[in-house]
Amino acid sequence: MERFIFTKTLRLFQGNRLASTVSKPVITIPLKWQKKLTRDLNQKQEQDRLKASHQGNTKVCIVSCKNSKLNHYSGQSYGKFDKVPLASKSWGHRESNGDHFAINSQGPNPSILRNEEFDFSLLDLSEPLTENLTAMGFLRGENSLIAAETGSGKTISYLAPIIQNVFDYKSSIAGEPSDPSLNAPLALVITPGRELCEQISNVGQSLMANLPIKSQCITGGRLKRDMLNADYQEVDILFATFGAISKLTTNRIFRLDRLKHLVLDEADTLLDDSFNEKLIYFLRKLPLQSTRPTEAITGVQTIMVSATVPRSAEEILSQVIPYGSFTKITTENLHRLQPHVSQKFIRLSHLDKPTRLLELVKKDVSRKLPVIVFSNRSDRCDWVSMFLNENGVSCVNLNGNMPEHLRKGRFEEFRSGRQLVLSCTDVVSRGLDTTSVHQVINYDVPTNISDYIHRCGRIGRVGHQATGIVTTFVCHPTEADLIQKIEYAARRTHNDELPNVNANIKRLITNQVLKKHEQSLLSN
Repeated sequence: MERFIFTKTLRLFQGNRLASTVSKPVITIPLKWQKKLTRDLNQKQEQDRLKASHQGNTKVCIVSCKNSKLNHYSGQSYGKFDKVPLASKSWGHRESNGDHFAINSQGPNPSILRNEEFDFSLLDLSEPLTENLTAMGFLRGENSLIAAETGSGKTISYLAPIIQNVFDYKSSIAGEPSDPSLNAPLALVITPGRELCEQISNVGQSLMANLPIKSQCITGGRLKRDMLNADYQEVDILFATFGAISKLTTNRIFRLDRLKHLVLDEADTLLDDSFNEKLIYFLRKLPLQSTRPTEAITGVQTIMVSATVPRSAEEILSQVIPYGSFTKITTENLHRLQPHVSQKFIRLSHLDKPTRLLELVKKDVSRKLPVIVFSNRSDRCDWVSMFLNENGVSCVNLNGNMPEHLRKGRFEEFRSGRQLVLSCTDVVSRGLDTTSVHQVINYDVPTNISDYIHRCGRIGRVGHQATGIVTTFVCHPTEADLIQKIEYAARRTHNDELPNVNANIKRLITNQVLKKHEQSLLSN
């Protein structure tokens, strides 16, 4: 019996020993070393993951360069302290002639909604929702700042509500006995240039067709004649250039005592040093809406519209109206590169520019594709036009120094398709609708980022069937700095705003001229 108990105990001891041997791991290296190896492995895996994310998707190239090692791909990123490689880094030297890079299109126009189209009758709107839509601040008369990328449809976005309000007002007083007010508009749309003023007027007339609303468009060039032989008529919505309306109101040919809506289209230009002092003087004459109305409009509603917003806007407008009274309506792509527009940059010598220009223009004209060629100066704009015409390419030119009788109808001749090539200055870069244009050629690099954005906005607009391309010639070392800023923004996955977009253009140019003058004095 004792022997049996001893044998059973021995077996239990051996079984427990075997179980303990199986359940406990065998330590082959020190625990401290094992933790370090695990930590190092995790770090390596994280580095590999980051390296893969930095490289991006090599099937989708965003920035393609002559040197393929400098290509930038979709999803590619850089560390916080990493130096971003730029193809244009060496473009300050003449040895870089012949180099080039392109920012490729990244998809459709983001300004166009890609959802299915619906009719309002299919939306099943409830009465409270309908009331909320009609009670929007814009329709109530709130001051508004509309800032969106070029070609996104800003004109209709403010014209339609204004026409609605003017129509409602005229309907409300239809039964009241009153004498018609001559040359006293209810709404005034001010633009910096003639062509833009005429274009907006045409859009307004198409929206007001078959409505009992009368409109008029006045521009400069014939003001002395108009003032001597003033025509007084009933007008509800007036479209005018700033110079024209300023003179005509000063001479009491037009009255603004009935005014309810004021629009400053291309506000960045009107707030520039070129206009702002005269604009402030003009605005001080008006009883502007200084608060957000709760029920009825108590002053003139002010609407600012632009593709870029200058830093000085608040400072300038606060002299006549509280900036806090404005409702800001902006888009995500404001002050950013347009992702749907291809952009190519070519480094070449000054002597090679005419030949390359002729080559690009002839290629598009042979396919019946319209082209705009931008120059920084009026004399160069005229030279480009003469050069192309002498080499068998029919071209029309347009710049701010042209007399009114020569300038009139030039843009319409190009827009209608009678001319396929337009040589111009930045007088065409702002606001004008050019939905048919296939290519914009910057014969001169613009002097600032703001002008570059507006020039790019001549293509890829809402209603444009194709995205088009912007080609920029870079031949001077001083032009490389702006190109590097554009390339840097493209490599930062379009999330970074372009620098100094809202700078004062006239002041920038003046400072550049003064700087060059100082350098010439020092060199002498």
